[in-house]
Amino acid sequence: MLDHVLGLGALLVTGMKPDTPPFSPLPPLCDTGRRDHGRSMFALSGPLNYATSVIRVHVPAGAETDLASIPRMLRHLLWLDGPYCRAAIVHDYLYGCGGCSRFLADAVLRQAMADLRVPVWCRILVFYSVRLFGWLRYAKAQKALQRWGP
Repeated sequence: MLDHVLGLGALLVTGMKPDTPPFSPLPPLCDTGRRDHGRSMFALSGPLNYATSVIRVHVPAGAETDLASIPRMLRHLLWLDGPYCRAAIVHDYLYGCGGCSRFLADAVLRQAMADLRVPVWCRILVFYSVRLFGWLRYAKAQKALQRWGP
């Protein structure tokens, strides 16, 4: 029901047990050889799942990501494959799948980083970088979806 009301293609209401780990293991990443705005693109060789007591996100094998889109000015503090890597992959997928608002995708990123026990200072930098600059990537993804479909 909530899934339908919010129009969430990738997010589902779930009833997870509290002792279940929120993330599946990170599958190996394959370099696609493509670059997007100077960033290398990678494809998941297997699925990545993220679930809490409220939502479940399934990122299918083959989904593309640039890992973490860290602005150049912050790359000396944050790295592309940091402890937030799985959260960033889920976030990239939510931005590109077309069934999720930007606000909700960013909130999932923040919660996923907390579930991964990313240090608070790091969560703050990543989250607010996404809130400040993520609209560019989200707008591009939405435009591509309108043009080509999901």
